[in-house]
Amino acid sequence: MENKKVILFQLLFFVCSCGQDFSPKNIVKTNETIQISEKEKEKNYFAQLFPKTLLPDISAVFQKNEISNSSKDLRQIFEQKREIGGGKSGAKILLLETKGDVHYSLILKTLHPIKNDKDLWSNIAFREIYFSKMLSQLRSKKFLPADMSAADFFPDFFGFGTTDSLDPFSPGSKSTDKKIPFYLMEKLEGMTLYDFAINAKEAKEKFGYNLKEMEVKKIFSIILQMAVALQNAYKETGFIHLDAHPGNIFLTTKKMDGIIFSGFGREISLVGPKVKIIDFDQSETLNKATPRPQYKLRPILGRGKKLYEAEGGSSLKFSLINLKAIATSENTDVRMLNVLFHTFDDRFKNASGKINIDYFASTISEFIEFLFKIAPEVGFKNMSLS
Repeated sequence: MENKKVILFQLLFFVCSCGQDFSPKNIVKTNETIQISEKEKEKNYFAQLFPKTLLPDISAVFQKNEISNSSKDLRQIFEQKREIGGGKSGAKILLLETKGDVHYSLILKTLHPIKNDKDLWSNIAFREIYFSKMLSQLRSKKFLPADMSAADFFPDFFGFGTTDSLDPFSPGSKSTDKKIPFYLMEKLEGMTLYDFAINAKEAKEKFGYNLKEMEVKKIFSIILQMAVALQNAYKETGFIHLDAHPGNIFLTTKKMDGIIFSGFGREISLVGPKVKIIDFDQSETLNKATPRPQYKLRPILGRGKKLYEAEGGSSLKFSLINLKAIATSENTDVRMLNVLFHTFDDRFKNASGKINIDYFASTISEFIEFLFKIAPEVGFKNMSLS
C-alpha cells in the first residue's frame, strides 16, 4: 500500500430490526397453521429483554435517558464470546451469546457518550443508532423480488441502551457516571470487500474463491445490490450514506444465486455473495419528515479522490479518476458507485468490448439503468421480462 492512504474503518456489524413485525416475509404458513420463523423468535426475545428500545422516537429516549443497563445487568443476560474490534476512546465491538435456555449470538457495540442532548445530530453515537434502526425497517422494494425489501441489504438491528462502561464485560473495567450508548446488532458471517481484496487466503476459505478468481458476474452482482439498496433507501427516507467505501461493504457468506432483480424490461438472476452495507456514523438524510435538519453536502471535487489499493496494487486497484463534478443530492454515494465500477473496468472490458468503461453516472438511478443495460455483455442471459 506504498504511497497510498488506507481508509480507516471499523468492522461494524448491525442486528435485527426492532419491534414485533409479523410481516409476510417473516411468517411461514404450513397447512393452515402460521408458524413464527426462527428469526422472528429471535427478534421477539430481544424485544422482551429491551422493551423500551421499541419506542419509535429515539431522540426522546436519549434526551430523557430512559434506558439504562449497568455492566452487571448486561453480564447477567449475555456472555462475551470474544472481542471483535475496538473503536476510538476505548469503545468495544463484542460478540455475545445469550445465557439461559435460549442461545442467540449477536454483536454489541459501545459508542461515545452523548455530549449534547439538545443537538443529538451532532453526536456520532446517535446518528449511528438512528440510521441502523431506520434502515433495518425499510419497506421499499423497487427492482427487488416480492419477498425482499431494501432492509435486507442493511444489517438487522435488535435494540439499544446506555450502560456505565465502554467495556461492560471486562472484570477490571471501571464504571463511569456518563451514559455510554450501546446497540445490539446482527452477527454477520463473511468479510468486508476491502478485507476480501487484501486477504486472498481468508477469502478463499470463506467463499471458495478470492478476488482474483472471482468471476465478473459476481462483481457485477455486488455493485448492483449496493446501488439498488442505496437508491431505495434514498427514495424512501432521503438517506445518503456518505462513506460507502469498500470497507463498509460487507460480503456475507449467504448466496444470492437465483435471486432476480427486475427493471428496464429485463430480469437479472444474481450470483455470488449477499451484500450488507454498514457503518452509518457519517450518514445524513434529506427527508424533511425526519427530525434531522438539512445538512450541507460534502463538496465533490472534479479531480477525483485518492482512496486505496490492495497490497501489490493489482487485486483492487484505485487510481486518480477524473470524475465529473456531481451536483445532485446523491452525489457522494454516486461517486463511490462510479469509482467502484471503474475499479474493475479491466475486468468488465475483458468480459465484453461493447461495455462503455468511460461511463460516469450523475444519479444512482442512472447508474442502475446503466448496469441493467450492460448486464447481457457481462454474461447474464435470458433476461427479457415475460
